[in-house]
Amino acid sequence: MVDDWILRTAMAANSLLGGIYAKAGRMEEAIRYRRRSVELADRFAATDPSAPVKRLATRSPLADSYLNASRFDDAFRVQQEARR
Repeated sequence: MVDDWILRTAMAANSLLGGIYAKAGRMEEAIRYRRRSVELADRFAATDPSAPVKRLATRSPLADSYLNASRFDDAFRVQQEARR
């Protein structure tokens, strides 16, 4: 129970930091934090019935950051992962 709360909080914090860096135009930092959010969402997915929603919710911002950094292949790959 506490572990789930910690994972959710860490996932949200990394997503928020990624968004802040993206707004500032610092895409590499945004990608790093958003990638970490995806990793945490995947760990949380094992115990959460809403896992497909979280997979999409964390991967879409990561794909946006990749697009803004002109890393089109990475953006496409992340979107494909979200649909699995």
